[in-house]
Amino acid sequence: NAVRYGFDKIAVVMNSEAGRVFGLEMDTGAVRWSALVEPGAKLTQSSEDEVLIVSKTSLTYLNALDGSATGTDHIAPLDALVPAATLKGRVAFLGVNLRGDGASVRVLPEAAETQVAKKLAETPTHFHVIRDGIVRCFRVSDTSNAVEVGAVVVAPLETDEIVSVAHPDGAPVSTAAHVLGDDALLLKYLNPHLLIVLTTSKGGESAPLLDVSLRAEGEDQVAPPSLTVTLIDVVAASVAHRVVVPHGSAPASAALSENFVAYTYWNAKAKRSEVGAISLHEGLIERFGLSPFKVPEQSATRSSLTAPPPVALQRTFALAKPVLTISSTRTQRGVSSKHVLLGMEPGQLAALDRRALDPRRPVLEDDATKAQRKKAERELQEGLAPYRPFVPLIPRQMVSHTLTIVGLKNIYATDSKLESTSLVLACGVDLFGARHTPSGAFDLIA
Repeated sequence: NAVRYGFDKIAVVMNSEAGRVFGLEMDTGAVRWSALVEPGAKLTQSSEDEVLIVSKTSLTYLNALDGSATGTDHIAPLDALVPAATLKGRVAFLGVNLRGDGASVRVLPEAAETQVAKKLAETPTHFHVIRDGIVRCFRVSDTSNAVEVGAVVVAPLETDEIVSVAHPDGAPVSTAAHVLGDDALLLKYLNPHLLIVLTTSKGGESAPLLDVSLRAEGEDQVAPPSLTVTLIDVVAASVAHRVVVPHGSAPASAALSENFVAYTYWNAKAKRSEVGAISLHEGLIERFGLSPFKVPEQSATRSSLTAPPPVALQRTFALAKPVLTISSTRTQRGVSSKHVLLGMEPGQLAALDRRALDPRRPVLEDDATKAQRKKAERELQEGLAPYRPFVPLIPRQMVSHTLTIVGLKNIYATDSKLESTSLVLACGVDLFGARHTPSGAFDLIA
């Protein structure tokens, strides 16, 4: 049944400090193979059943099923390695070396240069490099040079620190719009080129116009420490959205799935862990705006260079336990409910329904007007619960049950052949794998 349902996947994990890579069976937890690599190397995927070990002087291809070496390319030191094109099932990469006015690139492996040059001439690729608190964005249209299209400063001060970076998870999208309670359509902002950067600032700068509620005790003119959440479109090198959280600090982590951004941080003032939720939208089609006789003006293509910034809806929630890392479930077609995966102290893995963090959860107030009450009723009809600042974590939400994952740092999720089931792997000193069903095992009879 493991093969039939797609539970027999191989998880390739690497301990870069020890210089060893492992292939783990997700259905049994057994170590299928292991291999020695150069300490400090990095791991990436080069094809469906092959991984690439990137060291300072070489690229080593390993078969993900048995760990055997399938090829080695010797290279000079690189500043970055970015995927360029997929040729016959294997990814061809661009080796990047930064310059003051741009970057030089070369195709790896060199045998694929002709085919990559043809693909880049048809469709240029974009990539970004983070250096010294600056996100530098590049455009590549040939196999020798990359043009810098712009840069975004995310850590302007020397004391600022980038604590987390997140990219879209690439999960399938079942629908591009959300149906509201009044039958209107709220369009999702789906951009595969978004980058999330979390930056902490120690504060202490002069702030004479700082709001009274944000001032530290005894220091009326000093800015408090803060966490900055920056959403960057790396194609246009522009800021899509930015949030500054007063008193926010590490540990902080972020995840981006479809149009939903979730980030966690420690509130140094309230002494608690909080999670911020942002949903990004392109716009709204009214109830009677879409019919056989009326079609809104919508373009079949979208360009980051001309598209307006998204409409961001935002809400903050408090959690009972400190959060170390965050991720999201992934299923084959994206039909099942989305769960936010939280790695919490002292090493527990919890799954929280994303609807509990929906920024559109209505706020019910006693002095609300009739129009506000009617709007809240429509939102309640959608299944949205009234907004409460504290999100409870019940024992049934613990994916790790009573186990403790020592040194929990990262959480990964992938799909299986069953739409109901997501395969989850939590990594740290310990490794923990499990099958998780966000909407229940609705497609599994026994």
